[in-house]
Amino acid sequence: MARTKESMTTKLHATASKKPATAVAAIKKPKAIKTTPVAAADPTTVLALKKKRHVRPGTKAEREIRRYQKTTETLVPKAPLYGVIREIIEEARNNINEEYRKKRTDNDDHALKIQKSAMEALHTAAEDVMVKLLAKTRVFARHAGRVMIMKPDIRLAAHEMHLTKRTMIE
Repeated sequence: MARTKESMTTKLHATASKKPATAVAAIKKPKAIKTTPVAAADPTTVLALKKKRHVRPGTKAEREIRRYQKTTETLVPKAPLYGVIREIIEEARNNINEEYRKKRTDNDDHALKIQKSAMEALHTAAEDVMVKLLAKTRVFARHAGRVMIMKPDIRLAAHEMHLTKRTMIE
């Protein structure tokens, strides 16, 4: 660190303000917490003092399963799934119309429009297939004496459901 010039007056003022340290002054006493009737009646302060409740393993998962079984909302977010659906449809459309496009002279490429009800139907169907696939995968994992599902379980479940390799992610 670079040294700087200090005036004599600043040194004198700094040493004069310091108090001699004693052993008693070094020990700090904890401040007493005052409890008022309002603070004691406040439920948030009481909750802060209580211990966190211990829940058994799997209880939270069971609650989530019950909650999702009661609802009819979709579990997969719309935007990513709709993007994948559009990509698949565009790929199929390009493969089908390849010969037709070679014959055309004008470049009249319109974006494909899909009805909202059709997208919702595809969304529901895709979720249904995923849920069934994971349920069968879980059964195969349990049959193998495991709790955790693995890639071979998914492949076996997909084979049993007659899903082709083209639809499976490798």
